[in-house]
Amino acid sequence: MAFTVVQLSDTHLLSDPSETWKGQVNPEVNLTTALRQAMKLQPDLVLLTGDLAHETDARPYQRIASLLNNLEVESAFIAGNHDLPSSISALCGPRIITDTVFRRGHWQFIMLDSTIEGEVAGRLSEDDQAAVSACLEGCQMPTLVATHHPIHIVGSSWLDGYGMQNGQAVCELLTGHACVKLAISGHVHQATSVRLDGLVSLSCPSTCYQFAPKCDTPSYQYNTRPGYRVLTLHSNGNFETNVVRFDVESR
Repeated sequence: MAFTVVQLSDTHLLSDPSETWKGQVNPEVNLTTALRQAMKLQPDLVLLTGDLAHETDARPYQRIASLLNNLEVESAFIAGNHDLPSSISALCGPRIITDTVFRRGHWQFIMLDSTIEGEVAGRLSEDDQAAVSACLEGCQMPTLVATHHPIHIVGSSWLDGYGMQNGQAVCELLTGHACVKLAISGHVHQATSVRLDGLVSLSCPSTCYQFAPKCDTPSYQYNTRPGYRVLTLHSNGNFETNVVRFDVESR
């Protein structure tokens, strides 16, 4: 039986849930809408790939925790460069998985922290790379690896400059293990897909605001609908994926 995962990313909640981002987008309303619509797909798991809040206090994470713990499915998350460890610790509860490695639906999930304190760009530490290598050694179970920063180049020079600093080394690590089928990420506020040998690396739209693709300087696309990614995982390691764009509902 297939196992369905919904990936949400770069939700960027603000301290005040009624506040808007640059007067254009209400992150709270967008996230609530995304979850409400995604649940109609009856997923088995929700994964959030970082930049969950845009500010430093715990209140946005407490509200996210409330939303996730009221779902009928489990969820898991990783931090992004905007997330502070001292605040994101508020994101917990009975339906929220906090393990770095867990198994569901005949797949293994590895949730990696690619953040560097105080920096926008990311990096996977040597210790984490060693831990991943040990986890994958001899593994026969199809594996999905999640990071905030994409391990691949997305083709926007300004975004790639803030990407995974050692992305090539991480790619080589993951492609060296046939069990790794998918790498998913956020950070770039757009959907991209790259095949790296036997691995497919995917990024996700933001539920908040989007960046224009293939740009040398930051360019926001407020008229592009927010979105999320759906992954259908099969026990033999095959998968299908699609991006769902949604219209924002009023409160």
